[in-house]
Amino acid sequence: MNDTTDFAALQSLTAEFVSEFAGETFVFSTDDQSVEAQLVEIRESSQPALSPSVRKGFSILFQFPPGSLVTQRTYRLTHPELGQLHLFVVPVSPSESGPSVEVVFS
Repeated sequence: MNDTTDFAALQSLTAEFVSEFAGETFVFSTDDQSVEAQLVEIRESSQPALSPSVRKGFSILFQFPPGSLVTQRTYRLTHPELGQLHLFVVPVSPSESGPSVEVVFS
């Protein structure tokens, strides 16, 4: 997928659309590794959209398996229905059940 397609796909994502994939597995890839993570939470912003033509901000949270090493960076996310997207992720909370990362859409 090229950068133009990525941008168009990212612009069209909404919390409502992404919530259809809650609980599903996504593959996070870099040039040297791939690891699966589960989409565990979608949070809609409490702030209103800037205008009717602009989506309301939201964030999504992914849970990785215990022992996964996940750093702040851009990953290629792959999902059977959504295809591939390049997203910047930020680790938010390590736990016994594995690390979590957040992706924010504004």
